Amino acid sequence: MKINKAFLFLGLFPMLLAGCSTPSGEATSSNDQSIVPISYSSSKQPYLIIDDVPEVASGKYIVSRLVYNIDKENKKITAIDYESDYDKYIANQGTTVFEKAIQFVLYEGKNAIYFQNEGKEELIYKVNNSYTLASISDNYVSHETISLFPSTFSLPKYGEYVSGKLTQDKVDGEGKRIPTGEGGYQKEDFYLFLRISETKAELYASDNATSHGEAPLCSITNYKRQYNVGGILIKIPHANGDYSCSLTRFTDTTMHFTNSYEKYGDYSGSGIFTLISND
Repeated sequence: MKINKAFLFLGLFPMLLAGCSTPSGEATSSNDQSIVPISYSSSKQPYLIIDDVPEVASGKYIVSRLVYNIDKENKKITAIDYESDYDKYIANQGTTVFEKAIQFVLYEGKNAIYFQNEGKEELIYKVNNSYTLASISDNYVSHETISLFPSTFSLPKYGEYVSGKLTQDKVDGEGKRIPTGEGGYQKEDFYLFLRISETKAELYASDNATSHGEAPLCSITNYKRQYNVGGILIKIPHANGDYSCSLTRFTDTTMHFTNSYEKYGDYSGSGIFTLISND
């Protein structure tokens, strides 16, 4: 028997329509404002809009090297790049990377701030005491812990500091370690000193904890005060610029330091600087 192809197509047409129905589990509503449209790349279902995300306040958040400014009242988020430079942040000398509209949504049982950026869905939410930025693209979801920008940072007090006793392998005039003849190398104790002012930081080495010479190991003028989730970081680069002494965790009388290892006998080490005189 000859089959009428046109009839066969018409018979299948209702089935094709049925195949275009709403996917299983998708939220539906007669009110179009109750769901957030998803980006073309996302496999996620639309999110239910809610009135607020009380767990995430308006304010500034550190996201890698960027600062996200969340404005819940005007429903927008702005990403600004200050190059992690605290002084540029204080002077408001950043570059705007993007500004997006936000909505408040329910995401996997959590209240979240939602926006779209560069073909991705971005959600910011809080679990316990930690903030998370979730990025959704196609079938891939990444999570990044972010931090509320501190209202204040601990900054270094200006003056002169000294380290505790440190030890290194002793070297000769060619920079080679000196053998003991017993399978090891000769050791020497040393101390590091730091002089820091508003514009300059200098690192010195000495064989005692009370004085040092006039020539610094390394120094920097107009140093940067870099911010991150751990606080303020200051780096004093070594002469070749590939290594540095890092200063962090400032209090009224102390700071933590790490002088990177570059070569034998370079006075590398880490510990605590203690303030011994004010400028």
